[in-house]
Amino acid sequence: MCLAQKIALAAHGDQKYGGNPYSYHLEAVVGLLREYSLAQLEDAAWLHDVLEDSNTSFFDLIEAGVDLDTAYVVSLVTKGLEGSNEEYFRQVSLSEAAVQLKLADRMCNVLESRSNAPSLFKKYRKEFRVFFKYCYSPHYSPTTKRMWKDLAELFV
Repeated sequence: MCLAQKIALAAHGDQKYGGNPYSYHLEAVVGLLREYSLAQLEDAAWLHDVLEDSNTSFFDLIEAGVDLDTAYVVSLVTKGLEGSNEEYFRQVSLSEAAVQLKLADRMCNVLESRSNAPSLFKKYRKEFRVFFKYCYSPHYSPTTKRMWKDLAELFV
């Protein structure tokens, strides 16, 4: 088990994702990034909800041995308690790696919500335009562009 996975599982503790242990969602995001050959984002995938869903801070991650680039990507995909979706997606857009991670997270959330949480599915469909507006760039890699296309197709 890698350091990021250990930190994430400890931080999420008994939290649930739907009716499943939270690790179910984290494993899905890691797996999806592997499918897109983005294994370099695996540590960030394990940690992507830690800052948002626990008392763990950015500095806690660094002190635990998480590399700065990974902690930075995790911080970019962390939504604060205040602020609009526009502000949040502007923050995500600061790094293509953060956009890729958020795309994988959102795809997993959309896939899960389509069958288990219709109100969340509607929310994600509604947010797609804002997400795209602030986080899409024609200069992104072909992989990121394919992820955008795949996410859009989940709403059809």
